[in-house]
Amino acid sequence: YFSVIRKPDLIKNIEIIYWYGFLCADGAVYKDGRVYVINFRLKLSDKERVYRFADRVGLDRDRVYIRTNFRKWKNRLITSKIAQARFGSKIMYNDIMSQGFSSS
Repeated sequence: YFSVIRKPDLIKNIEIIYWYGFLCADGAVYKDGRVYVINFRLKLSDKERVYRFADRVGLDRDRVYIRTNFRKWKNRLITSKIAQARFGSKIMYNDIMSQGFSSS
């Protein structure tokens, strides 16, 4: 999917650069056993970006989930609502990893 990044005219496709950067910053790409996982989530107020990502990769919008995120901070449980697109794609996984993907 992101294979076009290897082309020298990569700057001509700003949209691919945009989503690749977003995945590096806010996404997760990993292999879980035999499943290749792409996970992209943002706070609920940014759910339109998650929908746009889903549209771009061909994921039905009904596969974008609104859920509660739990995290511990200073010995307190903090909850927040997030929008999440999580799916499996070996092709996309391989393309992303071939670019030296590293999440923050």
